[in-house]
This record gives sequence, structure tokens and C-alpha cells, in this order.
Amino acid sequence: MRLLFILPLVFLTFSKAWAEEEKTYDSYFPKGVKAGYLLEFDKLAEKFTRKTPKIRINHKGQLTLLTDETLYVLDKKSILPYPLPIGSSLSDYNWIKEGTLLGVKEAQLGIPSPSGLNLLFDLPDTYMEITPAGWNSFYLSGGRNNSQNHNAYLAKKGQELTHLVKTPDPITAISGDGENTFIAVGRSIFFLSPGKQPKLIYQLEFDVVSLVYTPPHGLFYASTENVGFVLKSGVGFTFLKATHARLMAHKKNLYIELPYKGILHVTPISSFEEMALKMVTDIKQKQVNYKK
Repeated sequence: MRLLFILPLVFLTFSKAWAEEEKTYDSYFPKGVKAGYLLEFDKLAEKFTRKTPKIRINHKGQLTLLTDETLYVLDKKSILPYPLPIGSSLSDYNWIKEGTLLGVKEAQLGIPSPSGLNLLFDLPDTYMEITPAGWNSFYLSGGRNNSQNHNAYLAKKGQELTHLVKTPDPITAISGDGENTFIAVGRSIFFLSPGKQPKLIYQLEFDVVSLVYTPPHGLFYASTENVGFVLKSGVGFTFLKATHARLMAHKKNLYIELPYKGILHVTPISSFEEMALKMVTDIKQKQVNYKK
């Protein structure tokens, strides 16, 4: 017998990403970048019991919200409920790029379904986080155990976990495409390629809390105090003052989750790479002038 889950339709009004609105963030964006709130959290307060639900982006580029027992998918005009009746028991969820929805329940990873979590494999710890990697691969990191959250793993759909790296201090963020991997440890960002030791590429003033790799352009990072962009070569800059932001990206779009405020939509991503490359050119020119 086929079960149908009938969920209420919830309507909210959204701001266009570059609509004229009161600016409530301190930023310096590269030339040509448009930015604005896609969603403001105070408008969720009357609709959901949790003001700031767990937010992820799916393989189609849609923002999704997990709150109470339902996963909500945002389109341009409304929030559409997605039938996920076991949502309240998931500590994390995310989509891999080929379209499969994954969920973490206690120390298990599986595919959510109306009948429960279809187990893929057991995890080394509880409360681990899923980060999309390649087309059908994903990273797993974090965990409640202090000795476990020094480790990062890579897995492909249908395969077991592969241990990538163990660091002296906890890994606070990870992102990559399965081949090129970036990890954050404290105030440092490392680049990790297969079979090689992590290479330090960027040092910040504050602890890093989020990373999102946007090939072929570069890496966005969020620290406890700001948000910035860095090339693999280590040239980067800060462009937004924000505490404990969380980053997501899809194609030319960057999404910045600002705690207690909302989701900031920033586009295009390529403008950040152009600014960083100009910085590289300026540095090289200054070196030439100095030698003269």
C-alpha cells in the first residue's frame, strides 16, 4: 500500500537577492557583485518553533530547511514541504551532487524514507556532518567525541568510508570536490591532495568555522568574525564582517547564513576570483618595481 504524507503549505515572502533594501551587514564586495537577503529569519518565527532551522542547499540549488518533523524546500515564492516524517531525529542532512539525500541519525548514515532511515553504514561517532564532494561522493567530519573530531573521511555512494587525515587539533570545517580537499583547523586552512600531507595555504586572525570550495574559482571561508575568499595559491581577502556565518554555494551563487539574521545571496562568484587575481598581479608588479 502506498502511503501519502499530506503536509500543510507554508507561504512566506522573500526578498530578491539584489532588491533595494535596508543594508544590515558590513561588507566590501568586488565590483559587479550583487547581494541581498534571500530569506530573513524573523519571518520564520511565527511559522516554526525553531527560529533558525538547519539549512542546506540541494542538488538543484534550492535552499532547504529542516525544522520540527518536516524538511522544507524554498522556491521563488513559497516554502514547499518535503515529505520527511523522520526529520526530527536527524542530526544532519545534505544532498550529494547527483541528487541523493543523505541523513545522519545518531551514529548511522543512510537515506531518509517514510519508513525510516535506510542504513548505508555505521559512523565512527554520533553527530557527524555531511559535506558534498564530487558527483557521487561526500565528506564526513565532526562528531561529539573529542578524539574523533580530529578526523576527516571521504565516501562514495555504495562504498565504505576512506580515512583522509587526522590532525593534532579538531577539524572545524571541510570542503572540496573529492580530489582537492580543504580543511580548517583553528585559524589555519590546509589543502589536501591524494597521497600527500596537508599544506598550509592561509592563516587567519580568527578561528575558521565554515568553508565552501567553488571550482574553478577558489575557496570561501567564514571565521568567528568575518567572511572571505582565497585562491589555492594563498592569496585572499576579507569582504564581510559576520560572526559564525555558514557558507553554501551552487553554480555562480554564494549563500551566507548569518545567525539570527537570514540568508544572504551573493552573485557572481567569479568576481571574487577576478579580484584575487588582480591582487596577485599587483603584488608581482610591486616586486618588479622594488627590484628596480
